[in-house]
Amino acid sequence: MRLARLQSSRSTRLVDVHGEPFSYSLVALTYFLIHQLEVLRRAFEELAIYVDETLERMQAAERIAGGLPGLNHRQRALLGHALRHPGHRYTYRSHGTSHGVVLQTARTDLLDLESLGLLDGGVEGRRRVFISPDDLGARLRATNSVEF
Repeated sequence: MRLARLQSSRSTRLVDVHGEPFSYSLVALTYFLIHQLEVLRRAFEELAIYVDETLERMQAAERIAGGLPGLNHRQRALLGHALRHPGHRYTYRSHGTSHGVVLQTARTDLLDLESLGLLDGGVEGRRRVFISPDDLGARLRATNSVEF
């Protein structure tokens, strides 16, 4: 907003480029700022709702993972991590290191989860990798109805 000073015999007053007194421009600016604050308030409300819904879905899926029979604590922990980090890659070494187990135990854990359809398996170079699927929550809900 460009402002100009008008000199008169009594005082100096600010006007905008159209010659209107500055106070009118200030009123327009105030309404603009109020509108922008309202837009931000609604955006934050919608964000809070989205975060709450996402958190609720993740907690429900983690409860399902915790209630699956036949899974050990390491596998449940990995599924909890995988729910929070879709697309994350797990290897025998990474799983073994994070849980302090030998590679054979880590291998068994990961292969069991892959055989249940809870992790996607693949090969990168010579390394076997297991990837957390984007739809892990849905897979857990579907697997919860199947007996092991």
